[in-house]
Amino acid sequence: MNRMPAAVEMNVATLRAPTPTPDPEVPAKVQRRQFTAAYRLRILNEADACSKHGALGALLRREGLYSSHLVNWRWLSEDPEGVIDGPNMSLPR
Repeated sequence: MNRMPAAVEMNVATLRAPTPTPDPEVPAKVQRRQFTAAYRLRILNEADACSKHGALGALLRREGLYSSHLVNWRWLSEDPEGVIDGPNMSLPR
């Protein structure tokens, strides 16, 4: 009789073990991230200081941001009404 080594039998047993199914429920509404004016200004200053190739991309990845954030924040910072200084700065919809 051809018998498998014990280590192989154990691995086969673990492969056949049922895996728990993930919870299919999704939250009703996801909370959007909110950035303070100070954070936005800091990131804009850091982005402007990026001079090496790939430094801006590294900054965006590190902070979990998209380039569109920078575009929108720059647009808002040029607003003559000073919207960027407000705590609830947001783009008009």
